[in-house]
Amino acid sequence: MQDAMIAYALNGEGLYEQADVKAGTGVVQSVCFPGLQVALEDVFR
Repeated sequence: MQDAMIAYALNGEGLYEQADVKAGTGVVQSVCFPGLQVALEDVFR
């Protein structure tokens, strides 16, 4: 199984929707907190 991260955000209707997906390498960025980023390399060491 490949390392992956899925970020979800609450929409205007109060439902969660997929905001970002990364697998293997990359950076997931927060929709709610500008500037908050998480590198997959840092999570899956």
